[in-house]
Amino acid sequence: MTRFFLVLLVVVVLLPGCSPPETPEERADVIASIVNQARSEHDVPGASVAVVQNGEIVQQLNYGVSDRATERAVTDSTMFQLASATKIVAGTAVMRLVQEDALALADSVHTYLPSLPDAWRGVTIRQAMSHTSGLPSLVDPQTGDLRGGGTIDAAWKAVQQKPLRDTSTTTWRYNQTGFEIVRRIIERVSGQSWEAFAQERIFAPAGMESTFFVGQPAPDSSRLATPYREDYAAFDFAEAYEYYIPTAAGLFSTTGDLARFAQALAGGRLLAAEPREQMWTSVPFEETTIDAVEGYGIGWTVDAQDGHRRVWHSGGGKAAFMHYPDDDLTVILLTNRAGFDVFTPTKEIAELYLK
Repeated sequence: MTRFFLVLLVVVVLLPGCSPPETPEERADVIASIVNQARSEHDVPGASVAVVQNGEIVQQLNYGVSDRATERAVTDSTMFQLASATKIVAGTAVMRLVQEDALALADSVHTYLPSLPDAWRGVTIRQAMSHTSGLPSLVDPQTGDLRGGGTIDAAWKAVQQKPLRDTSTTTWRYNQTGFEIVRRIIERVSGQSWEAFAQERIFAPAGMESTFFVGQPAPDSSRLATPYREDYAAFDFAEAYEYYIPTAAGLFSTTGDLARFAQALAGGRLLAAEPREQMWTSVPFEETTIDAVEGYGIGWTVDAQDGHRRVWHSGGGKAAFMHYPDDDLTVILLTNRAGFDVFTPTKEIAELYLK
């Protein structure tokens, strides 16, 4: 099918007065058009989609190749990088500890990490998780590299010598430092490594058997999608990033595992309704350094799509997880091409199901 007809099919089914696709087969055809148009425009080698509606996985679809050199096809079991979409798992983990009264969002980070600078005493866990802390960045804004010489430990030491960037908490500024603080708090409170905590408290209860962090052995390396840069060159995540903040990035997963995460979260197996709603409630802020961000909760972006409440996160321009709490709908799109507009096709897929 040519690109012209791909675009035409999407336009026709969404025109006013035209019958919207209703059957799973009709919707699958339109999803294929949406995804393949994005793949064609942005040279995306492979992609995987899952749709969860009313607690059931109603679509799981795959396109293209997970590796260009071998032409290995994308399948339901292909594992993709999540990058910053990892933050939704960190948010869920923090709220599990809140649910157990092991910590509170209003607690100062100093309560759990007393060696932090005195100037950071006013920073709360809520602010650290919602990018409203005003904390200095672990990443040098001039170079884009970690402060202190390139290791996370050196950067952690160096960032504590820097002053707060903003003490008003009225500005939303994307910042990984808060997520590194939260990793250390989770480990202090739980007595486990972050990776072990996530496995025991999130992945196992949700039935996620193909989700792991960079640095851990993959369940099956032959199922890993090779990631590609914006210049279409393949790269190894661990080599390209000598550091990573595992609460902020670093997860690999499948659309099936993330669909099970969505089911477990909506079904109350990970969080009760009250802490889940706390997680999905935006903190107040007056300014943002990213115009597309309208609201942000605990590790989740919060906004609405055509009047439908939406909580979501994207990662690396290649992965997106969108959940519509009032519609009991989740749409997941994972690809192996970094740096393209993964948000738009994910949103367009959701439009097929939103009433």
